[in-house]
Amino acid sequence: MNQKPLVSIICATYNQKDYIAQTIEGFLMQKVDFPIEIIIHDDASNDGTADIIRKYEAEHPDLIKGIYQTENQYSKQVSMWDKFIYPQAHGKYYAECEGDDYWTDPNKLQRQIDFLESHPEYILSHTSFKYYDQTNKKFLEDNSVAENSRIQKECPEKIGLYILDHNKYRVQTVTTVYRSDLLPQMTDKFAKSSYFMMGDTQLFFFAFQNGKIHYDPSVTSVYRLSPNSACKRGEKNKAHYRFNLSCEEMRVYLSKYIDDQKTIQKFRKAFGRALIRYATFDPSFRSKIDESVISPKQKIALFCARHSCLARILIKKKWKI
Repeated sequence: MNQKPLVSIICATYNQKDYIAQTIEGFLMQKVDFPIEIIIHDDASNDGTADIIRKYEAEHPDLIKGIYQTENQYSKQVSMWDKFIYPQAHGKYYAECEGDDYWTDPNKLQRQIDFLESHPEYILSHTSFKYYDQTNKKFLEDNSVAENSRIQKECPEKIGLYILDHNKYRVQTVTTVYRSDLLPQMTDKFAKSSYFMMGDTQLFFFAFQNGKIHYDPSVTSVYRLSPNSACKRGEKNKAHYRFNLSCEEMRVYLSKYIDDQKTIQKFRKAFGRALIRYATFDPSFRSKIDESVISPKQKIALFCARHSCLARILIKKKWKI
């Protein structure tokens, strides 16, 4: 009870009352021979999610610590990880899982920690997983196993590039365990700030910059495909395209760390298209990033998308938005 945890299980959740119990049960079923702690951050849910977390915290007071917000931090662009979660985590390793995903293998943590403890040159471990399509109520296979395994074997030096390049090498957050001392090594404050609407791609990219990445093709976890999340499958709405734009902007920003010019140009083109797509939903939008990264034709299309209803219709048709 008084031992310092070797692993901090960290979880962020918001309005996930239908899923959070399954997430927590996945933590509690882990069979480990080392101390752990479970930190769950609720971002001012209004659907009863926090009540479920409090119930589990009362049942396991020495294991579970809840952090409960009264105002939604995500909407205020506050990094809940940097400000609230990481400061409460004391483990040598962090294991992440969001409040609608869950673990299925009771030996997941033990296997990953055994590997990392015996291989100090590795900074992060991840595994295979399954998707759960919440809309259609069915499981889908992870189609990245073969390609991840091939890259690990044939060109491990390109893992960082392929993580950045639209998940050619896929690391699913729900499966990850990484050394907590990775965070101080991420010296690019802007890349890990709350400016971008995601943080896991940057984390995995910088993990590769600072050590090796271990891949276990065993299925240990489930990643839920929810229609209510901008980053998961669902309606192609304004929120979806805003999230996509932030992803592409992040790739352009991180291009300074790679020297593959073909890939950099691809990132710039993708960013330009994402700008235009989003502008069709919000013509008043002004990107914070320098538009010199997009082509003259994309600038014209972006201007039209912002100012002409007809142009927005034509652009939607061309890019099949």
